[in-house]
Amino acid sequence: MRRKYKVTGCARFFLFLLIFTPIVLIGVSYYNGDDPIQKIKDFFGSEKTEQTIGATPTNDMPAVSTGNSSESSEVSESSILQGRINVMQNKIDQLEKENKDLIRTVQDRDKEILLLKQNK
Repeated sequence: MRRKYKVTGCARFFLFLLIFTPIVLIGVSYYNGDDPIQKIKDFFGSEKTEQTIGATPTNDMPAVSTGNSSESSEVSESSILQGRINVMQNKIDQLEKENKDLIRTVQDRDKEILLLKQNK
């Protein structure tokens, strides 16, 4: 008797990729120092975390106290804005320092290139 279904080479290839690709991605992720299991959990648990993102304060911004008076809400809004300004200013300072370092590196490389051209 003949079998009813015959698996073609293309189907075998797709089955191989379906099984082998996730294994390779997990191995590469471990090799790079990441935690692939946690990434998968975060990906599938992202629906829950997206809803709670707005409710949890981050380390960059101060926590907001929930008050009923308008004065406390104005103070909390101004403190939030001030915290954001401070975070952004720190990022700007860090990027300016990095930019200066990169300019210095480019200038040093240009000098090396000129020296190498002169020595030829």
